[in-house]
Amino acid sequence: MNFIINLKSLIIILFILSICLQAEDKIKFINNITLLKKCNTCNKLKTIKIKAAFAQTPSQWQKGLMKVTKMKEKEGMLFIFNKEDYRVFWMKDTYIALDLIFLDKNLNIIGIKENNQPMSEKNIYIKKKAQYILELNAGFVKKYKIMIGDWLKI
Repeated sequence: MNFIINLKSLIIILFILSICLQAEDKIKFINNITLLKKCNTCNKLKTIKIKAAFAQTPSQWQKGLMKVTKMKEKEGMLFIFNKEDYRVFWMKDTYIALDLIFLDKNLNIIGIKENNQPMSEKNIYIKKKAQYILELNAGFVKKYKIMIGDWLKI
């Protein structure tokens, strides 16, 4: 009888622990960032507000958006590196198609790679040094007409 009670307690503890670990693992899109672009025809400044998760540590960089099954239209992940360098990404274990926006140390867009396919191990990179990478749902760049020369405000 004692063994059954202890086994039940152990199962309950393991269940609660698994829920806590899943909650910690969930990505939180809580940081407000803004993509800025100048209208070519009217010369006005256009802003696009985004909720972003920040990846700032090696373990966060490695995990990225792996295992994420969906994001809202204006959600994404901003990879923040300590300095500019050549950056290479891939889509291994990433379940959703993504647009990648490469930014320099001043947060100016210097490269864009659109519609990167889920689960691909193909290298995604540009031939310039970047300090920030913004990952968004595939199609975002086209829909909002994001271009090299636009910039980001954190």
